[in-house]
Amino acid sequence: MKNLIKTLLVLSASLNLAACTTFFKGKSASATSEVTVASMADQGAVVQQAGRINPVISVYDRQHWLDVRADSKDERMKMYAALAVGEARVAEVEARSFLRKHPKDFAGLQVLAASLGMQKKYSLAGYYAGLLESYYQDSSEALNLLALSMLMNNQNRVQDYRRIVDMLQKSFGASSNQIAAGLNLGHLYLELGNISAAAETFATVRVRCDSCVESLMGAGIAAYRAGNYGVAQSSFKQVLSKSKFHSEALYRLALVERNVQKNNGNAKQYLRTMLANRNDKDRMIYQRANTMLRQLEGESDRTATANQVDDEDKENAATKDQPKVVPVTIESDDE
Repeated sequence: MKNLIKTLLVLSASLNLAACTTFFKGKSASATSEVTVASMADQGAVVQQAGRINPVISVYDRQHWLDVRADSKDERMKMYAALAVGEARVAEVEARSFLRKHPKDFAGLQVLAASLGMQKKYSLAGYYAGLLESYYQDSSEALNLLALSMLMNNQNRVQDYRRIVDMLQKSFGASSNQIAAGLNLGHLYLELGNISAAAETFATVRVRCDSCVESLMGAGIAAYRAGNYGVAQSSFKQVLSKSKFHSEALYRLALVERNVQKNNGNAKQYLRTMLANRNDKDRMIYQRANTMLRQLEGESDRTATANQVDDEDKENAATKDQPKVVPVTIESDDE
C-alpha cells in the first residue's frame, strides 16, 4: 500500500492530499462551544481547504487570509488563516498557545491536528485527532484526520483498511459540506480496487465543491480504470479549462491518446506542454512523462525508418521489373 500512502499523504498541487481537512469561515463560537457546520451555516460559512495556496473552494482568495492574519483579533480565525495559506508550523505554535489558555477547545485541537498532519507528523496528528474525537463525538474533521494517521501504519491488515474506510465514510456523511474526507475516501477506494465506489464518491464531492479540480481528477481516474475513456477524457479536459497546465491532467490525457485513441501525435503534444510548464513539486510525474515521450519519439523514428526502407524496397522492385534498355549506336552511311 505504499502507493496509497503517497497518494493520500504527500502535499502537492495535484490530487495528493496531506491531512486534507475542511474548515469553515465565520464568526467564532465561544471557547467552550464546538465550531460546527450547524453553528455556522447561518453565518455565511465558506468551505476552505486547508494548507493550499488555491483552496478547493472558497469565495476568498489567498490575500483575504493574509489580511485576516494581519488584522484579525480573533485567535481562532488567525489560526485558521495560517492553515489556509499553508503556514503549518505557525498554525501549530499558535494552536498550542491557544490550547494552554483554552484546554479542549475544538478549534484549537482541530488546527493543531491538521497542522501536524501537514508537517507529516502523523503520529502526533493522530493523537490530537483522537483527543478531538473523544471530546466531540462524531467530529467529521477528527475522523478524517484519525483515518489519515492510521494509514501511516505499515502493519495495517485488511480489517484495518475496512476500519479506515468506515471512518472516512462516517466523516464524509457527517456533513453535506465535507469535501476532504470524500476526496480521501475516493482515493482509498481506487487503491483498494473498488472503482464503482470511487466513481460514486467523486461524483458526490464534485457536487459539493462545484466541480473543483480535485473532484474532476478523481472522477477521471475512476472512469479511466473502469474503461469509460470518453468520460475520463472529458473530465481531464475540464480540469485543463480550470488549470491550463495541470500536470497530471495533461499526463493522463496523453495516456488516453496513446493507449485508447492510438494518436501518438496528440499524446506527444500533451507531454511537451506538460514538460514545458512544470508547476508540480512531484518530480516522479515528470520522469514518467519524459519516459513516455522518449518512447513515443522512438516509435516515430522507427516508423519513419521502416517507411523509408519500405519506399526504397518498392522503388527497387519497380526498377527491377522494368526491361533493361541497351543503347544502340547507329552508324551513318555518310561516314
